[in-house]
Amino acid sequence: MFIEKIKNLNWNQILKEFESASDEGDFFNKFTKKYTNPLLSESTYESKETEIYFRLEITKYLLKKVSACNKEKYKKMHKGTPFYFLSMFYFLTKHYEKASFYLNATILEDRKNAADIWEKYAAYLMFTLNTEFELQLGEEDFFVKSLKNKLIQELKEFNKNWDLNFNSFIQNFVENILAESENFLAKSSIITAIYSFILEKEEIEILIETRGEIGGSIEPIILHLFKGTLIVESLLKLHYDGKTLGKIYNDSKFKSKYNLYDMKISASSLNELLDLKLKNKLKLSFTVAGKIRNTTAHKLAWDDIFDDIKNYNFLYNNIMNAIFHVIYTEYVKFKKSH
Repeated sequence: MFIEKIKNLNWNQILKEFESASDEGDFFNKFTKKYTNPLLSESTYESKETEIYFRLEITKYLLKKVSACNKEKYKKMHKGTPFYFLSMFYFLTKHYEKASFYLNATILEDRKNAADIWEKYAAYLMFTLNTEFELQLGEEDFFVKSLKNKLIQELKEFNKNWDLNFNSFIQNFVENILAESENFLAKSSIITAIYSFILEKEEIEILIETRGEIGGSIEPIILHLFKGTLIVESLLKLHYDGKTLGKIYNDSKFKSKYNLYDMKISASSLNELLDLKLKNKLKLSFTVAGKIRNTTAHKLAWDDIFDDIKNYNFLYNNIMNAIFHVIYTEYVKFKKSH
């Protein structure tokens, strides 16, 4: 029903408006007021989620239509507003990887089209988890606060053994990355990957806790943990030469800076990771990250160790510790400056 309503809009007229619009991106705001909101007012929705779904579909359909109409104009036009809306809608519906894609797309648009004031735009406030300014959507203040609280809780766990507070994480790491000009997309994607990794934890825990007696596919759990190890590797590759995580771990600069030696990061099973006997908590975290990275990269069919949620949390927490420790070491302890 929703799709039919969208398709039945006067697209010939809409595309004419697009062709004659300026490149500042006002076209998208006008579209929402002229077409999206009236369609919403004509319908009765059982829930907020249904309305969000409609806004998602009409925004995606609009972008596909105008892109096909005039690709060059589409590239030039500032698309920060629709990208940002898509990002927020996907965050609210817990499609975190899609949300991260569009949040990165938004901040790229803002940097390109509003170079002098982009740091005042909503995407930057989202990246920096700034809860002091009113943003653009009704639920997003709640969402930003929720993500901020989850990050603070993760940092609290990390700080049982080390020291990295929320302000240092944002100011020394996030803002530092956002100030970069070289390879900005790749570097900013690491930030959203960390956010989605944290947010996905709750969903993974629900999967594990609601499995049947026989269990269920461990694919989403494996892919989630593997993603965390890619974050560790990606962070380290910003600072160390090496095509693989193993080569970085063997780099003399890495060894001396982290005081980590003789790292063994191959494993024949996931159970092997649960049996690790390492008193050095830092070495344990980087070893777990390395073993998960090297072991799960080659196949999905592994021994099912996730009948006990403690096993998942053990792996997740150690990967999270490794992520935070790289950030602490490279951006706080040995401050990186421009």
